Amino acid sequence: MWSARYAGPGAGDAANNAKLLTALDGVPADRRTARFRSVLALADVAGPLGDAVITADGACEGVVLDAPRGTGGFGYDPLFLVPELGQTFAELGVGPKGERSHRARAMQAIRPRLLAYLARAG
Repeated sequence: MWSARYAGPGAGDAANNAKLLTALDGVPADRRTARFRSVLALADVAGPLGDAVITADGACEGVVLDAPRGTGGFGYDPLFLVPELGQTFAELGVGPKGERSHRARAMQAIRPRLLAYLARAG
């Protein structure tokens, strides 16, 4: 899904969230699972990687609520509940969200390979 354009070209976060809530209306809580996923790739055809590409991904599992909670974050953060924390990404704040987000997990996954690449690249 093209999440940023879910409600159409030029639609903002509020419109995307409203469309998602309408689409999930009547769906039981146990079937409203969600996942934020991020994939990173590093290519350097002129450097030590040659034709190789370093990739890593990260995911954060959650549940889509039936109403927004919290004022922080952006996008779907007010609807995305992280069950083990009992809070949405919009409620967590920058620090806790940054430690658990799909982007942070992708960065943690690529870090050792990126450091090895940088050591080779000099």
